[in-house]
Amino acid sequence: MAKAKRSEFMITSLDRGLRILDILANESDGLGVSELGRRLASDKSVVFRTLSLLMQHDYVEQDPTTKRYTLAWKVIQVAGRRLRKMNFYAAAVPVLKEIVRETNEMAILAVMIGDIIAYLHIEEGTQGLNISSGIGQPIPIHSTASGKAIFAYLPVEERLRILRENGLPKFTQNTITSISEMEKHLSVVRTQGFAVDDEETYLGIRCVAMPVRNFAGAVVGAVAIGGASQRITLQRLKFYQDIGLKAAEKISGRLGYGESQGDQVPASKKATHKGQGDRRAKNPDFAAAQAG
Repeated sequence: MAKAKRSEFMITSLDRGLRILDILANESDGLGVSELGRRLASDKSVVFRTLSLLMQHDYVEQDPTTKRYTLAWKVIQVAGRRLRKMNFYAAAVPVLKEIVRETNEMAILAVMIGDIIAYLHIEEGTQGLNISSGIGQPIPIHSTASGKAIFAYLPVEERLRILRENGLPKFTQNTITSISEMEKHLSVVRTQGFAVDDEETYLGIRCVAMPVRNFAGAVVGAVAIGGASQRITLQRLKFYQDIGLKAAEKISGRLGYGESQGDQVPASKKATHKGQGDRRAKNPDFAAAQAG
């Protein structure tokens, strides 16, 4: 009897922990223990014990100032390991290796998990490039090419919510920090079929990224090429665009996305930078890049 009760307690505790993870997955600002208790219809002390266990295993973390609980990086790491075993990862990695052989620059595969965009795989180039974001760590959505290439295709209500909640912190003088300007910029991303990080996250680093679609046409990730701005110059950006577009098409095709689906942007289409924003239009080098 005692063994049966213990087993029932463990199942109930596991159920409570999983429900907490589900709730926190939809709360970018986190929740306090009282609100979690209310939603779970459980005593606050019981919820606190479950949270403590989740924190011990790095699935949940607590903000020392607000005392709110949010999902921790372990959740992203576990999800990343699962994604690596799925067709997306298997379809993409050989293509990333092709990009490196063709450009000698870094090739990146990024995905969105909840409200976070993170790198799923990085294929190092021969040129050598150090970036602070590792596998599974969140990257800025509004300034990175990978972030914008995925983010542009979310529903507008979801985009605005995330931008308002997370803000648009300024990393360099090129970073877009206005929601209205970002929305215009993302419209251009959707029109041209790729996104550019024009030294918006790190000075001296330029990246171009393209969305990857699945069999249903949904954007499931992005493939990016990144390197030093002295190599990936604005004048040579189209070279990397074409390689990236072909790579994204190849990965999307392996996921079942066909040419009959009208949203696909073929690599042969001439993509331009038109509409990147007033601050870029004033840059003569950027205008030269637009001309191809």
